[in-house]
Amino acid sequence: MTNNFIQRFLGCAALVFAGYGWGQAPASSHLRASISGSVLDPSDALIAGASVTLGSGNRDLFQTKTDDQGEFRFSTIAPGHYELRVGHPGFKTYQTRVNVGVGGPAPFRVVLEIADLEETMRVESPGGVVNTEPSENVDILRLDPR
Repeated sequence: MTNNFIQRFLGCAALVFAGYGWGQAPASSHLRASISGSVLDPSDALIAGASVTLGSGNRDLFQTKTDDQGEFRFSTIAPGHYELRVGHPGFKTYQTRVNVGVGGPAPFRVVLEIADLEETMRVESPGGVVNTEPSENVDILRLDPR
């Protein structure tokens, strides 16, 4: 009788534990969020084609570009801590940390700063000083006395 009781108990326990997750998706599969926003320049003009990256640690997880209205969106991402990076030629790269909960944060308004322009020019002279005296300049055919 004790053996029969133990077998029934273990059978019921197995059914309870097996049925516990029945019909339920893993928690991470239904907890989704999204991040969206717009990218502008300092004069509030929208920037189309800006690169937008959402990463974690040293890895880029999601990438997109802003549309014609300067807007971007990452849908169905798992809640967590991310780094948002936005860049476009001629502008400084924007970076910020983002803590995403279920549903996601309010839309971002990213204003890119104009990048510093740096140019180096080197001018060299072939040497010597140019003499402007007519008697020393053999290439002059005629002086125009104006």
